[in-house]
Amino acid sequence: MRLIPYKLLIKKGVYQYMTDISKYKNVSLPKDTYYKIDKIRKVIVPEMTISRSQTITLLVNEKEKKLNGRLKKA
Repeated sequence: MRLIPYKLLIKKGVYQYMTDISKYKNVSLPKDTYYKIDKIRKVIVPEMTISRSQTITLLVNEKEKKLNGRLKKA
């Protein structure tokens, strides 16, 4: 399979949607943690199953509130 450069795809009218790297970062998790997130996300909001990233965001924001100002600004 031959790879086609991204700029060439745009010229041909084929648009690829890429993640906005100015808004998102990526992390690697151990498989055990990944599966725990899967379990948590199904019960954290009872009405629906939220995404893994939303689950992590909710947990981090909750922990930040509990630390109550003890985090230093970077």
